[in-house]
Amino acid sequence: CEFFHISYLSFVHGVSTGRKEGYQQEESINYYFDYHALSRASYFCDICKCHDSPNWFVIKDTYIVDIRPDTHEICFPMLVDRNFQVSTGLQNIASNDSIKVSNSQRTLVINCRTARDCDEWTKNLLNLTEQAKDFVNETRSRFDSYVPVRENQLAYWFINGKSYMKAVAKALLTAKEEVFITDWWLSPELILIRPADNKTFRLDNILGRIAV
Repeated sequence: CEFFHISYLSFVHGVSTGRKEGYQQEESINYYFDYHALSRASYFCDICKCHDSPNWFVIKDTYIVDIRPDTHEICFPMLVDRNFQVSTGLQNIASNDSIKVSNSQRTLVINCRTARDCDEWTKNLLNLTEQAKDFVNETRSRFDSYVPVRENQLAYWFINGKSYMKAVAKALLTAKEEVFITDWWLSPELILIRPADNKTFRLDNILGRIAV
């Protein structure tokens, strides 16, 4: 809802508080590829999908994200890391009403509607950078990680695929709002909990159960 500056992401539990939301024109996105060649294809698809279009932008506490208004699809979250920078002005970008945002993975140019709009978004992005300083503090981030060490997290050690697949099945069955799946060759007939003669815990059957 543009009038109230809210979206469906404003009401999703567990994704932090929104600082600023609204429509903006996305001029360009550049990715810095240090990945395997196969990984680049998905990023290239994101470029084609999100390039030069008016999207709904959301500023959260440790990241910004843009959403396609027609499909409500999240194009690409941009995390606040140690290389996160916000630049404005003709000395940094070719327009006074534009904002350049960059991190370790991408550079994003946002064309604002008015100078006042540009000032508001710049202020919120700079506040995000300032308040996230502790989050990206190099002394707290081991092994060149972009995030600090987090205590008391719900993490598990797995020594084989059997226990991992069982944990995935249990996590899927507790999903309340959505399930995010990313894979190149994911088989819907994958049995998550053995024995294989029991089709109850086959991936497509589990997804069918939680979708009802």
